[in-house]
Amino acid sequence: MAFRLLLCHALWFGLTFSTGANPPDKPVSAAAFQANLKRGVVAAWAEFARIEMEYSSAWPGLLSNAKSDGAANNFDHVRLRVSGGEPLENTWRRLDGPVDDSLAAGMSVIIAFKGWVNGTTKDEVTNQIVDWWTQVARHYANRSHRLAFNVFIEISGIMCNNYKPKPKSCPVEDVGSNADALNPLYERIVAAVQAITPGRVVIMPPPGKLNRPSHLPNLKVPSKCGSYCMAEWHVAAAGPCAAASGCPSNGLQWHGTDGTQAEHKAIADVVSQATKWSRGAEGLPVWTGAFMPGPWNHPKRGNMSIAAQASFAQTYTAELEKNGVPWSVLTAGAFIDETSSSGKWLSENKPIRNALLSNKNAKLALVV
Repeated sequence: MAFRLLLCHALWFGLTFSTGANPPDKPVSAAAFQANLKRGVVAAWAEFARIEMEYSSAWPGLLSNAKSDGAANNFDHVRLRVSGGEPLENTWRRLDGPVDDSLAAGMSVIIAFKGWVNGTTKDEVTNQIVDWWTQVARHYANRSHRLAFNVFIEISGIMCNNYKPKPKSCPVEDVGSNADALNPLYERIVAAVQAITPGRVVIMPPPGKLNRPSHLPNLKVPSKCGSYCMAEWHVAAAGPCAAASGCPSNGLQWHGTDGTQAEHKAIADVVSQATKWSRGAEGLPVWTGAFMPGPWNHPKRGNMSIAAQASFAQTYTAELEKNGVPWSVLTAGAFIDETSSSGKWLSENKPIRNALLSNKNAKLALVV
C-alpha cells in the first residue's frame, strides 16, 4: 500500500511538472490577456494554512464549469493571494497545486502578493520584494502565459510582518503608498521579471492605499513593460455600504434591493474614470482585482439581503463588462464548499453567483 501511494505521488509530481514545463502557448500582450480574464474569483487556497490543508484539485474545475450547474457563464480566472514572509519552499508547497490545477482547468491565473517582508528600512524591503518576485519568476518561468503576476493585492494590504510591536512607521507601507518610492520599485520588478520570463504579464496597483481609479494617473509605466503590463484597481473590495454611515466617501453604496439611481450612477462614474485613464496615452489595460457583493466582513457597513447582493453584483459587473473591464470577486469560499474534497456549490449564495455570471453578451475586450 505504501509503495502504491509513493508511486502515485511520483506519477502526480511528474505529471504536474510536465504540464507546467514547456508551455505550448506563446506570450500574449496585456491587452489580449485582459480580454481573456473576463470573470474571476479571488482564492485563499495558498494564503491560509487551514484552507491549504483542505485544498482540493476539484475546486478549480468546479469554478471553470459553472454552466453545468445552471449558470449563464463560467468563471474564467482565479486570483491566488500569497502572504510572503516565509521560506520559499513553503510558498511553492502552498501555491504549485492551485496554479497548475487552475491552468489545467483552462483558467487564467494571477499570483497576487501581500508584500509581507521583514525588512526594517526602505532599502531592505524594496530589495526583498524585488528578490521575491525574481524567485517567483524563476520558479514559474516555464508555466503557461495564462499565468500573470500581480505585484501587490492592494497597497492597503501591505503590512509590516513579524514586528513585535509593530513600528509607528512601517517601511513597506511607506514605500507602497508613496509614488516616488513605488514607481521605481515597479521599474525594478518588471525589469527582473521580463529578463527571466519574457512576455509574462505584470499587473500593478497604483500608488495610494485604496487603489482607486483616481490614483491611476500616479502610476508611471515601467520602461521595460513593452506590451506586457496591466494596472489593477478596485473600489468595493470590502463590499458596498448599506448603512447611513460606515462607508468612505469615495466608496460605493447600495440601499434597498436594487439601489438608488444615484448609486447606479456612482458605479458608472467610477468605471468610466478607470477606462478613461486606460484608453489614454499614459494608460494600460486595466482589471478590477477584488470586490464583494455585500459587506460580508464589515458590520458597520450594514446588512444586505441575498436579493440585494445579487442585484448589486449584476449591476456592477454589467457596467464593468460593458466597458471591457474584467473582474474578480471575493472569494471562492463564498461560493464553493472549501471543506469538501470533491467540491460543491454553496446553495445559499447561488443567486449571487448566478447574478455575477448573468451577463451573456457584454463586451469584454477593451476597445482602444
